[in-house]
Amino acid sequence: MKYQLLVVATCLVFAAFLATASMADLMESLEGYWPLDGNASDNGGNGLDGTINGNVVPSEDRFGDPNGAMKFPGNMSDHIDVGNPTQLQITGAMTLAAWARIDDYETNGRIVAKQAGGGSRCWSLNVESEQYGRVGAFHISIDGNELILGTTQGPLEFGPDEWFHIAGVYDPGNSVSIYINGELDNAVTDGIPDTQFNNNANVNIGRRPDCCPMNGSVDDVIIWSRALSADEVRQAMGKGGPFATTTAAVKSVGKLTATWGAIKY
Repeated sequence: MKYQLLVVATCLVFAAFLATASMADLMESLEGYWPLDGNASDNGGNGLDGTINGNVVPSEDRFGDPNGAMKFPGNMSDHIDVGNPTQLQITGAMTLAAWARIDDYETNGRIVAKQAGGGSRCWSLNVESEQYGRVGAFHISIDGNELILGTTQGPLEFGPDEWFHIAGVYDPGNSVSIYINGELDNAVTDGIPDTQFNNNANVNIGRRPDCCPMNGSVDDVIIWSRALSADEVRQAMGKGGPFATTTAAVKSVGKLTATWGAIKY
């Protein structure tokens, strides 16, 4: 009996180790992770904490935590400013990901953006208004003017009480892709540049400096300087973003140790 339990325990520990090892891959080229748990702190390890401006307030997240996300009321003054750190001056591959809940689609909304007008556009993860098809969008720029637009194939059908996950992936020279709830929705493969334009604009969560304030709530904004695979995009959707599987594995190992100790002694 003890031998059988030891085998089971060993298998579970090994599975937890594999999950942790898989999770470690999501730490590769992780530049910023903002859980937005009632604040604008960066949990990604680079210390890229944002500054809350205006009436951006804590809101309920998809798990019912009343301080688990941040709500943006749709005004230009209401946003989070992350500045222009070196880590976010990305000219190559990248992935942007976040959870969003939209109160209305009357205006375009930037979830996270490094964009400005006048030939200084860079990258952004967006929700476009009814006027533009009510789609999710991921932009990169070739030269500050010309954009490569990855948009969803059809309108977003999520209501004001529904959270959804959106991710944009830029694979230099190959594709610009957009994912909704972990599934590839659309991809552009023609005219994809080998590098993307970098500007001097600050990174903003909830708007870009000259337009497009978010009207809704945002959670778990994550930026990588590499192109994630489809499996990695799905993995990053969990609570805790890039740390989700690691947290689950540690909890499992802890429970296993307690159970095995109780049986053995």
